[in-house]
Amino acid sequence: MVRVEKLDKEQSEDKLKLLRQIGEQVLQEATKQKAASISNPKQVLYDAREKRRKVVQKIRDDYEQMVKKKFQQFQRIRNKPVVYQGVSEDFTAFNQSFLAIQSR
Repeated sequence: MVRVEKLDKEQSEDKLKLLRQIGEQVLQEATKQKAASISNPKQVLYDAREKRRKVVQKIRDDYEQMVKKKFQQFQRIRNKPVVYQGVSEDFTAFNQSFLAIQSR
């Protein structure tokens, strides 16, 4: 059963404006898109590949920049002068007391 709403003049004008806006949006979207029969499939694939390549390149560049930043932080820490305090010992003297096996 169809329901018929009784609307006053303002409500009907508002609904009409809303329907017109929706129609205009649909028309704009339809005119933006090309028909599949008109577009070249190879060109569409090429464009998609190029778009994907640019996205992947941006991801790689961002990653490389992050790695470079971390490496520079590491270099700053690694190249700091180290101040030794206390006694240093020569641990290689213990190894000198052993002789190589002559039978081998």
